[in-house]
Amino acid sequence: MRTLLDQKEKMIENFNKNSHTSFLVDHFGKKERKNLMTLLEGIFSVRKLKKEYIFNIVSALNELILNGIKANVKFLIFKKEIKFILSQRLKPDNLEILTNSILREPHLRESIQKYVVPAKLKRQTIKVLKLEKLYATAKDKLTKEETEEIIAFKQQYHKENIKNMLEISAIGENLQLTVRNDSPILKEDLERIHHSRSLHKKLYDEGRSHEYFTPKYLDSTESAGFGVAMSDEVYYSMNLNPLEHLFVETVTNHTKVSMKFPLSKFK
Repeated sequence: MRTLLDQKEKMIENFNKNSHTSFLVDHFGKKERKNLMTLLEGIFSVRKLKKEYIFNIVSALNELILNGIKANVKFLIFKKEIKFILSQRLKPDNLEILTNSILREPHLRESIQKYVVPAKLKRQTIKVLKLEKLYATAKDKLTKEETEEIIAFKQQYHKENIKNMLEISAIGENLQLTVRNDSPILKEDLERIHHSRSLHKKLYDEGRSHEYFTPKYLDSTESAGFGVAMSDEVYYSMNLNPLEHLFVETVTNHTKVSMKFPLSKFK
């Protein structure tokens, strides 16, 4: 599987030939952000497109990619919690099959969610993300126990074959950038995201978009949709309606966030 650090020139060539390229983004720091900027600049150069919006696009993708990474981590912890709950009543040899069946079915997933403590899930997710960042950038700052914990988590992550992908495509008269992770969005989280985006749009239409980022409107709830609403800003800078160009959808165990841009905006 290609990553963002692998052969940017080959990705640009592949995009120019097939109007599509994709790669793994399971870690996204300063180096990866810089590489993504370079990749988009190369694609825009090949297609003779203006580059004035690239920084804003990368800023939006930064939010969506980090959201996807966080969602995958959170979902794996959620699965572990569900398995623990089921282990109190079932034999060990049935756990994996039943857990996967529950997580595959939206109504079962929603029903069992109430048995998982949100604060605990949030706390564990933040801890894993912090350990992952230190493991990637400053391993010497981790204790032996923390190193063993994050290595065990990463091994489970790869065993589950969980990925966070970025796809870049030219479809008709549009440039489409899609971040796809292997975690479904719970119904209430998706509703919260839609509400957050609609509120942001309402404030923008009233000339008060900046107020969205003040304590009066910020929602500290987990999965409050702030990252997606932040990504909407790139569309406002281009005089486009984000609700008509950025889409969030969950299909089975995958979540896709697709950003569509008319190529005419770059000519």
